[in-house]
Amino acid sequence: MRIDTFLFGGKRFRVDKGDVSRVAGRFISLGLTAKFSEDGEFTVPLFRLKKYRSALSGIEYTEEEIKCLPAFAINLSKRRGILAALLIVSVYMIFSSLFVWDVRVSGNEEVPTAAVEEELAAAGLSVGASWRSLSFSEVERSTLEKSEKIGWLNINRRGNVAYVTVKEKTVYEQSDDSGLYSNLVASRDCVIEEITVKQGIAHVKAGDTVKAGQLLISGVIPAELGGGFVRAEGEILGSFSEEISVEVPRRESFKSYGEEKLLSVRVKIFKFSINIFKNYRKSNNDYVIIEDVKECTVLGKYRLPFGIYKTYSADVAVNERTYSDKELLTVASSRLAKLRIMKLSDSELIKIRTYGEFTDGGYRMASTVSQLKDVGEERFISN
Repeated sequence: MRIDTFLFGGKRFRVDKGDVSRVAGRFISLGLTAKFSEDGEFTVPLFRLKKYRSALSGIEYTEEEIKCLPAFAINLSKRRGILAALLIVSVYMIFSSLFVWDVRVSGNEEVPTAAVEEELAAAGLSVGASWRSLSFSEVERSTLEKSEKIGWLNINRRGNVAYVTVKEKTVYEQSDDSGLYSNLVASRDCVIEEITVKQGIAHVKAGDTVKAGQLLISGVIPAELGGGFVRAEGEILGSFSEEISVEVPRRESFKSYGEEKLLSVRVKIFKFSINIFKNYRKSNNDYVIIEDVKECTVLGKYRLPFGIYKTYSADVAVNERTYSDKELLTVASSRLAKLRIMKLSDSELIKIRTYGEFTDGGYRMASTVSQLKDVGEERFISN
């Protein structure tokens, strides 16, 4: 009996011996699998029952239900009562208490939880790890030695969950006492529209045209003003114009995706994987693989140490489309609008002028965008 049929139930089919080769041929053409006995019997999992019945259209067959593991458990509980149920629960609790169910990290702010979990897993602490083989002190020591961002670590066990508290290493900003100071220089060619100095000496004024890298605010204080060094601070707004453009070809290729087909189903319990179902592709077309992961939780937030992993395939077809003049304008306008949004994500729009022209290959559309942006860039210096 197939393991997926045993776990989730299924149907036992029987066809005439003379129809076995005919049925097998249909299954192969549809990507279905089945193991036939000498008298024409084969089993089918419930979740694919509809496809198998469709494949048997026009062929005489009989079918009967196969009871699955949950059905056996229900019958057992009815016959043996509470004692059987307690036995099953006890065995499960004893087995599950040997492994880590979940790892919960707290105290981190800058370092992502996923990054902390990866470092802990590399040291031996992860979901599915054996409590007996774990040494918290060893995990803490190994993690701190290898981590560049974690400065302190403490692990505690509560039930089957490992609670990890971390403290990140403190990153000290450069200060005036460190001996390192800075200037503010122009990040690009522009016209200075407004300059506000919080610390340092201004070297430009509103209306000046500057080049990329030119000094705007100096952190070097001249002798007549007391001398010394500071970390330059201020806000410098500069205006500049920039052209952005797109070109849409008259004929363009694009990809389309066919119906998703189930390739495999596996259940992962702790670190162990059980293959429930696997189908082999028989398509000569290009295809993509899509993975769907469903982790089991309690109350929507407590993760259990098992999940269901499904993979699907979808055929990829490359098609061509020829645009009319009107469609070229619409597509170019849409694509150029997306570029403008990206360009203006950290600046303010002053003026925009858009124009376009048909080319031998399609249509080119461009915009000259005048914008206002903070153009001050810090450069550290030594005194």
